[in-house]
Amino acid sequence: MDAQPAQQPTSTPYARPRQPEDSPAAALPTETLIRVLELAMEAEWSPFDRQRMRWRFQKVSWQWWKALGEQKEYAVRTEEETQALKQALSTTGRGGVVQSLALGMTLRDQHDDPSPAELVVLCTAIKELKVQIGALAPHD
Repeated sequence: MDAQPAQQPTSTPYARPRQPEDSPAAALPTETLIRVLELAMEAEWSPFDRQRMRWRFQKVSWQWWKALGEQKEYAVRTEEETQALKQALSTTGRGGVVQSLALGMTLRDQHDDPSPAELVVLCTAIKELKVQIGALAPHD
């Protein structure tokens, strides 16, 4: 058998985050973490469940949080969540990166609150918009 050269690490367009050497997350490349999340999210049809999954994923370690990259999908249920997201996106100027937005509202939310419409206008790159209106909005 011929000796095979050692496999060289793949180059990436970004700096790999550093973890403590004894951290189990340090052994996983960022590409693997991204693929793990993508596979897990494929099974979730609800944008609210996907968002909850992203939040849990990014709590594991700094590397996992970094692997998620810039969030492009948001889901809000309440008037307070809608207001908070609207303010956060307008403050940071990130409305242009939002590609998917899910709004879950109850019928009583629809009376005088212009926030959902203002949020949609703020998100200029939306490719997918889901609006769930009913007597009861989706819940945890």
